[in-house]
Amino acid sequence: MHDPCNANPAQRSLLKTYPGTDDCDPTANYPFQLGNSQSEWDELGTVVKFIRKRCANEKVAFIGWSAASFVMGSYALRAPGDVASMFLLAPMFPPNGRWSTNIADPFAPPPGTPLPTKPESKPPAVFGFPMNLTSKAGLQAGISDKELADHVWQAIMDCDSIGQKWGGAPPGPPEGIMRWRNSYWWGWNESTVPHESTLGSTVPVCIVYGDQDRTANTAEELGPVLHFSVPKLYKAIPKDEKLMFRVEGWDHNPVWERKAAKTLQHMSWKWLKDKKVYDVESGSWFIDSDGVLTQVE
Repeated sequence: MHDPCNANPAQRSLLKTYPGTDDCDPTANYPFQLGNSQSEWDELGTVVKFIRKRCANEKVAFIGWSAASFVMGSYALRAPGDVASMFLLAPMFPPNGRWSTNIADPFAPPPGTPLPTKPESKPPAVFGFPMNLTSKAGLQAGISDKELADHVWQAIMDCDSIGQKWGGAPPGPPEGIMRWRNSYWWGWNESTVPHESTLGSTVPVCIVYGDQDRTANTAEELGPVLHFSVPKLYKAIPKDEKLMFRVEGWDHNPVWERKAAKTLQHMSWKWLKDKKVYDVESGSWFIDSDGVLTQVE
């Protein structure tokens, strides 16, 4: 990820001046991802094992934001004995997402389903490179509190000595680029979520998302890789110990909003403590800007 030619080819224009990408080949110098479902399940499993060893082998409660659901959700399906519950904020869920390519895997598709020979590099705009990029303007566009947005960006730059020297154009200095590794995930779709009726029973689930979230909810026309839907995740969970809140005015980044962050802290704490929020323990609910709840299911 120190090599600008390993950035997503569709995003290299962000690096055209600092550090410069004119000499890059059309494909990345390292034409692969840096993670996949199996490698990230293994990493998460190592953390869970460490925690359970320290905590009298108690199950672990998962709290995940955005793409964390790709790893936490499918991990819970595979190892329900490790997971006490899940609290998912703005979870990414592709209803028609990828299957495992291993026919011996319990998450392999039905016989006869066409499969790629190996999980990499398709489509090229999404896979086949190790690094994604976001500009300052791109990140801050999703944060309504502009003063807070500056603090968020500065915190990211303080953590990345390479990224802070990239991006921008003359005559000014580099303004910085947010970098993150590219992963290839599978086993998280509307056919795998009902696996053995784990979610909503053995593993209770609480979902929270904003009605202005256009990251975790995208058009079906984008196809199986890029179409995401939070309501379809809720619907796919087979059992009744599931709770979902759609919050008026929230986008994909409520953790970075002062008022929203306090609300999230309260909601997550009540879920961890009581398996209920606002005195409700199941169903789909809408929360308006005044905090009034309306059941929508």
